Amino acid sequence: MKAALFLLVLFAPMARAQGSLADLSDDERLERISAYQRTFRERIPSLEADASIVTQEVKKGKVKWEVRFEAVVRETRDEENPGKFQERLTFITVGGKPYNHKSFKLPYYANESFANSLGVAGPANHACLDYRFAMLDDGATLQLTVDWKPEAAGNPACKDVPEQEHKIVLIDVASGAVKHQERRMAQRFSDAHHDVPEIAVDFAPQKLGEETVWLPVHTEGKDPGKSGRMAVTYSNFHRYTGEARILSDAPEGGPVVR
Repeated sequence: MKAALFLLVLFAPMARAQGSLADLSDDERLERISAYQRTFRERIPSLEADASIVTQEVKKGKVKWEVRFEAVVRETRDEENPGKFQERLTFITVGGKPYNHKSFKLPYYANESFANSLGVAGPANHACLDYRFAMLDDGATLQLTVDWKPEAAGNPACKDVPEQEHKIVLIDVASGAVKHQERRMAQRFSDAHHDVPEIAVDFAPQKLGEETVWLPVHTEGKDPGKSGRMAVTYSNFHRYTGEARILSDAPEGGPVVR
């Protein structure tokens, strides 16, 4: 019964969106997308996935240093904070060799890359942001483009909105699910808020037990201010209910960002 309830709640926004996004007003589309992303993040269960990670130091367009490692990422729900996750990595290999349970250096690493890529869409903020819609792929995809308004600078209502924000969200019209999103912001804002200034995420339907959920399958982040670049590919998703067990088996040590 719990599985059926989870599926019903998670995909309720999708069912309502099916076949109707093209007919809605822009404000109604924004409300639908916000409701989907909010419900999506709140209802995703604790899970585990394999992660293949490439992290680089890039200067003047050239890769100066690169580290590749394989890991298992565990996302467990924070019961005291709905919509929040605790993220833990178990390292499997580093540079193609078995992980030796010691610290190792990385050129760049963005913490909680999976949890943060899930995204949370807040209510529309027309004072700070411009919203535009376009239908793509013969009506199969709805594109939402969000841009920072020049007049937002100095507006107290915009202090928490990323400066120079530019966002693109691609929605699968048939299901209402977000299948791609990308975002840029000003370097100084990202530095002040410890955020990634450029990120892109691809989503795809994944099986969690008997359920199918759209989840991040590939993320790419860039931080020119730190000369950093990182890409993660996720696969082999599993649903978990025993948070205590999976949080206790991660080895000591781990990456250190130079």
